[in-house]
Amino acid sequence: MTKKDYIKLAKLIKEYNIGIDHSGFVSHLSQILKEDNPQFDRQRFIAACR
Repeated sequence: MTKKDYIKLAKLIKEYNIGIDHSGFVSHLSQILKEDNPQFDRQRFIAACR
């Protein structure tokens, strides 16, 4: 995935914050994305999803 993909994903998550444990979901997803790309910035992604 590219930075552009991560940005789109964060925007989607931010928009659809309905009926889920948002912080838990974002935290778990960010761990998966970090495994995919060691350069992935978890904190930046989490902030973008808020």
